[in-house]
Amino acid sequence: MVRTFVTFDRFDNPTFYPKLSIADNEFLYGHTVLFAPNNSDVNEIMKIFETLTNSSLKVQGFDNEDELVRFYLESKSNYINTGVIFNSIKQNETYDFKIRLPFAPKSNVNDFTMEKVQEFTWKTSRQFPLFLKPGPRSPSDDYGGPPAYAENGFLFLQHFITRALAYYHNRDEAKKFYEQLDLNVQRFPYPPYKNDIFLFALKFIFPTIMMVSLIYPFVNLTKNIVREKEARLKEAMKMMGLKDWMHWSSWFIDSLFWNTLSIAVITLMFCIELKPDNAIISHTGIVAGAMYFFAFMPYFQTQNDYE
Repeated sequence: MVRTFVTFDRFDNPTFYPKLSIADNEFLYGHTVLFAPNNSDVNEIMKIFETLTNSSLKVQGFDNEDELVRFYLESKSNYINTGVIFNSIKQNETYDFKIRLPFAPKSNVNDFTMEKVQEFTWKTSRQFPLFLKPGPRSPSDDYGGPPAYAENGFLFLQHFITRALAYYHNRDEAKKFYEQLDLNVQRFPYPPYKNDIFLFALKFIFPTIMMVSLIYPFVNLTKNIVREKEARLKEAMKMMGLKDWMHWSSWFIDSLFWNTLSIAVITLMFCIELKPDNAIISHTGIVAGAMYFFAFMPYFQTQNDYE
């Protein structure tokens, strides 16, 4: 009956998000990019980088990576969050450089504690959130929401550093190429969906509901079998010629009958629409639902084998 009182929002059309230019990242304005090594070639590249970003970013060089890391660790500024290490910038070789960001999104770093180490990471090991709610994640955020990959500027830095390297080696050709290039980032569209929080909450308590629904018949079955053994009815029936398979088949059929009643009630409650398109499990047929619930029955007989 709770299902009839819980409403949900239906989104019949796909959810689309606008394209966002990689070159326009207002979240990085005023920040300082640290770089190493601080030689003439790298210095020239970073000056080009600063010019290409319209001086929205400042740059600061260091002789080596160790000095850069030491300066970053000692700095208390919230505007120093990025380091770039150049290993090779020779024209006829593969460019080799590293972009280093903090171990956690900068919005979280100041509140970091060791107890929250899993919460304050980039979560690159996960493809989906731990609790996946209906609909797109952070639906009102064009950038995709936490942990804010786009806002923290990795693609922005990668784009402009690569562009600065191209300008450094061949300015005219690079300028001609990048004038024709338009780089954007866009969230993946999300198909039509129903924002049904009731169904989202149900999946956490559904196993418990099934256990409670079926536990009484099996407890009662065990009690009756024990009572039969105490009264020695089985031995009496065997003396009259009853075979073992017939005896246990009768118990199976008796148990199946009473469990079928429970499963039929559960199936109807879950699959019958009390309102249009308002069943607890809206897209499951009654037969398929009944077969699914029947699959729970062997568990009670075999659960001791899994412990």
